[in-house]
Amino acid sequence: MSRFWKLLSSGIGLLSLGVVLLSLGCGGSNSTKLRVMNAVPDQSLLTFLLNGNSFAANVAYQTATSYQTVNSGSPQLQIEPSGSSTAIVTQSLSLSGGNNYTVMAVNFSAAHQAPMVLIDQNTAPASGDVSIRVVNASPSLGTADVYIVSPPGTSIDALTPTISGLAFAAASSYQSLSASANYEVIFAPTNTKFTVIDSGPLGLTSGQVRTVVGLNSQGGGFTDAVLPDLN
Repeated sequence: MSRFWKLLSSGIGLLSLGVVLLSLGCGGSNSTKLRVMNAVPDQSLLTFLLNGNSFAANVAYQTATSYQTVNSGSPQLQIEPSGSSTAIVTQSLSLSGGNNYTVMAVNFSAAHQAPMVLIDQNTAPASGDVSIRVVNASPSLGTADVYIVSPPGTSIDALTPTISGLAFAAASSYQSLSASANYEVIFAPTNTKFTVIDSGPLGLTSGQVRTVVGLNSQGGGFTDAVLPDLN
């Protein structure tokens, strides 16, 4: 082989190697999935912006958007009451590729609470299981003991909390549970057996992942929301 063709072959080989390395460096790591939730009791509608561009408009209280694919990195998040251009939160996020995130605006708007940034379980639990995570997003509840009971309607009077002392603006780890049973999530003020938030029966099937969020009710009292992390 002539020296010219040897050099050409070497050059093509190095170019191909560079393309492979670039692909490995970028594959799947430059995007992530994001959803946002309005858990601000005195804001019926919120708009979320990333780097000044609308990501989700008119997100109603107690609801979350579906997941959307976004670039990983450190975008600037702004949260505004819908119809206003005055942000109640401005914060830089840190989003790693391959993850699913929930960004939850919490607390009363005057408190300027930093949003909760949660990494969501995006893989199915073991065969025959479900996973449930619990979030305390109720500023009026304070610290709570959480019971995940089965069957629904089970009294908590003689039970030890599944999750003890869950503070406001905190999330539990995911609880892996058998899909052969139905469950109910109950919030009680810490060291009491007084039910203040009750999810009602949760009928889940194998492989599903859910986040149960305890909230203030806009009409007074308390309520909850159940978010589908994985179907």
